[in-house]
Amino acid sequence: MKVTIAKALNVKNRLVGEKNRLFALVMANASRFEHQKTNYNVQELWKQYEATVNKLIAVKSAIAKANVNIYEKIYTISELKSKAAQMQQISTDETPHQEMEFNRVTGETKKGAIYNKVVLFKDSELAAKTLELEAEIAKLHDEVTAYNYKTEIEIPD
Repeated sequence: MKVTIAKALNVKNRLVGEKNRLFALVMANASRFEHQKTNYNVQELWKQYEATVNKLIAVKSAIAKANVNIYEKIYTISELKSKAAQMQQISTDETPHQEMEFNRVTGETKKGAIYNKVVLFKDSELAAKTLELEAEIAKLHDEVTAYNYKTEIEIPD
């Protein structure tokens, strides 16, 4: 069956859900006491599970082959998202820090030296850089989405 990559991605997601549903049924019914009744034929469930896995492999493979032309964009989106998340961990705290000194002999604590902090980015600079990254991610995402909606691939029925 010929479908767009976007449709194939939806099919893939449905197959993942179906695979998980079938496996849960197999797990729940694979071992039981002989006198316990079940509404399922576990052998048939397993055959359906295996067929779903094989279909999922075929759909994923077709998607991967079609996406070769846009791998760079896909990987760039991933890395820019990671970079944006990591940038949020960078400290922009410029608050001076005062050390405390402890005298082990007397047990007294007194205020020590004050140290000013030096930061790589100010809050506003980090926010601006994050906005730039998010705009680039959105642009690339739009390009990938457009590609997914116009490119057709063959997947199993």
